[in-house]
Amino acid sequence: MIHNRFIAGMMVLALTACSPEGMPKHMTPVSKQTQALMEQKGMDLRAPILMRIYKADARLEVWKKTRNGRYDILKTYDICRWSGDLGPKTREGDRQAPEGFYTITPKMMNPNSSYYLSFDTGFPNAYDRAYGRSGSNLMVHGDCSSRGCYAMTNDSVVEIYALARDAFDGGQKGFQLQLLPFRMTADNLYKYRRNNNIAFWKNLKEGSDHFEVSGMEPSVAVCAHRYVFDQIPFDANARFEPTGACPPAAIPESMQNAVAARIAQEAPVLARLDDKDDKKESSLLGNLLGSGKPEETYDSREKIIGALPASSPEALSLLPGVESGASKELRRIANLSDLPPPPAKVTGPIAPYFVPKDTPVATKPEPKPDAVKPTKVAKAKAADTATFLRGSQN
Repeated sequence: MIHNRFIAGMMVLALTACSPEGMPKHMTPVSKQTQALMEQKGMDLRAPILMRIYKADARLEVWKKTRNGRYDILKTYDICRWSGDLGPKTREGDRQAPEGFYTITPKMMNPNSSYYLSFDTGFPNAYDRAYGRSGSNLMVHGDCSSRGCYAMTNDSVVEIYALARDAFDGGQKGFQLQLLPFRMTADNLYKYRRNNNIAFWKNLKEGSDHFEVSGMEPSVAVCAHRYVFDQIPFDANARFEPTGACPPAAIPESMQNAVAARIAQEAPVLARLDDKDDKKESSLLGNLLGSGKPEETYDSREKIIGALPASSPEALSLLPGVESGASKELRRIANLSDLPPPPAKVTGPIAPYFVPKDTPVATKPEPKPDAVKPTKVAKAKAADTATFLRGSQN
């Protein structure tokens, strides 16, 4: 009997030692600091939430409904790993983290996750299924390790989980998760206009605009293989079919006006999104890539880098170790030819926020004992190159 009581006592200790407070980690309360921030912003603990993730920034934002009925940002958390490239997940095993609009319900929360705590993103949703996309177990989770998911630190995921749990306890049936490639500004769309996903991202921007101009969670539906937002069908019995034609519908006038004002403000940039063969830029890049005599015009590293559009993939052609049409003369002028090549196949956000699909995050090799120490000039060149690389990715 004593032996059995001892075992039972040990089991209770094991179950209650899951957090510093002596309770299971999924029941950890929201920190007092975050609760104080809620009070400052006019938010109640159990008020509804909405989450936004930006791949390029490696950030997760938690928004919460205020007492005036509009959403305001509460906190931002760093994402320590996401895998793949900018762009949606299309098939099982492609190691892409998904993009789109998803709804997270209580049953998608996993307190017993192998990755500390987690919730499923809901991929594939109706939009994904309309395109035949496949994949499973795409999560936001802890443990800072990703294979197609969005991985957080354990401390971050505990609070994110708690915010969702409290919102569900307050009556929210499901919160919206907006998985976005980057902040959906006209300038960013222009920056990535050559990407094959630009049409998809323009569609995501519509939903992002609806949320940002109104401060209200947009209603999301899918028809004609695209997302539609805040649309009210004229026929109350009409249905949105992901692969069918969209039913006649209208957007509330106040929303129409607010979105129209934003579109008008961004019109000069948005009008240029389809102008992929900008003659001025093509001519400039042609000169830089050796079709002219760049050494006669672009006679310094500063002029070359200053002339390259940061959004152009050609801008990376000046980096050492990258196979491209850039002439040796350009490399010589830019003082880049004598620097070591970058790690192979590393693209996207700078490590540790990004895990490439084909290779692990590259680490700098330890110098050999007899290696010659780099000169001050070489260090300065390397620092300039790193600054240029970061500018090309922003």
